[in-house]
Order: sequence, then C-alpha cells, then structure tokens
Amino acid sequence: MKLLLTILSFCIATELQAQRMEFNISGAGKDIGNFFIERYISEDSTYFYSESLVTFDVIFSEYTVKYISQAFYLRDTLNHCNVTVLVNGKFKKSTDTQRKDGGYNVIFTDDKKKESLHTFKHQGYLTSSSSLFYDIPSQGDTSYAELYGNGGVIDYTSTGQYNVENLDGYNPTHYFISNGQVQKRVVENLVLDFVMTLTSVKELPSNTDSSNSKPIPKTF
Repeated sequence: MKLLLTILSFCIATELQAQRMEFNISGAGKDIGNFFIERYISEDSTYFYSESLVTFDVIFSEYTVKYISQAFYLRDTLNHCNVTVLVNGKFKKSTDTQRKDGGYNVIFTDDKKKESLHTFKHQGYLTSSSSLFYDIPSQGDTSYAELYGNGGVIDYTSTGQYNVENLDGYNPTHYFISNGQVQKRVVENLVLDFVMTLTSVKELPSNTDSSNSKPIPKTF
C-alpha cells in the first residue's frame, strides 16, 4: 500500500522523462518470451516498472513465469521496491523492500502467503536490478538484488562486460554493454539460462494524463 501511495503521488508530476526498453528472451537457443522496463524521472525521484513473461518446458511439464517489478528511488537512493512472481497464473512469491531506520526491511512472501521479515543496516543502495538497465556501474560497486533481497558486487571481466556477483552465493548475472547501453543480459539458472537481447529503446510521452501515465499493476 505504501508503494502504491508513493507511485500515485509521483504520477501527479507535470513533466516526466520517460523511456522504455524492450528485450527478447531466449533459452537453449529458442525464443521463450519477452521483457520490458520503463523508467520515469521527475525532479528528485525515479520510478522503474518492468514485466517479463517466459514459457518453457521442464521434463514433461510446461511453465509460464511472469515477473512484475517496481522500484522507487528518492534522491538517487533506493527507497522501495517490490518483485512479484507468478507461475502458470498463480502467485509464487514476492519480495518487498523498504528503506527504514538506517537500513532496509525486506518481507519475503511464499506461495502459501507466509511472510518472513529480514532487516539489515545499509547507508542506501544507489543501484539495483532495475536501474542497472539504465545506469552503467563502476568496478566494485554494489547493487541490490530486488528479488533475492540481498546485495551483489560489480565485477568487470572485460571491456563492455561485467557480472553481478551475488554476496549470498546465487548465480551471477552477466551484462554486455556497448556505447553506454545494455545490449544483452544473461541470467544463470539451474533449469535454464535466460538470455535477454535488446530489441528497441523508445522515448515515452512526457505528460502524465490518464492516457499516458505509467502502469500501476493490479497486484498493488
């Protein structure tokens, strides 16, 4: 609810810098889905909204996985984010992170709607899973994993390529950049590696009337 109120107040802004990036997702050499992320900037606030949808087979079963992610930055620092995961149309899990009391409160919710709370001290993350699509980090920077609720370290392996090495041992995510733009992102997974390839970058209308304001998903 707090994130919804924050977004609603953000939408009141008269002018927004808005951009949308679209990616194709492939796995094992086949097209399996798509992803888009939108960034909205207004004065000292930045809001990211993204969705991905993939369909793939595991043994003899087909799975359709949808990710919905939101992240809100205030004065360049991550203030609140939420990731919701649906599998075959049913709620699977979510991670909700909010900056509070010199750190962050993280609420994990599983498929039985059981919640667990994790808190940690931190001066404030300047990058996260959402912002990495737009902001190119430096060697050694830390980034917040919005789904896993923990941090990662940026490690450049060559010119134009860096990895986010998760501090809790999750598989790294690989980014490939050219001319200051993310061109490809590879997410390692035990079942299937997901390869995201940029297909388009679009500037969105700057006005925020009802026909052009950013989407607010029904899950909030």
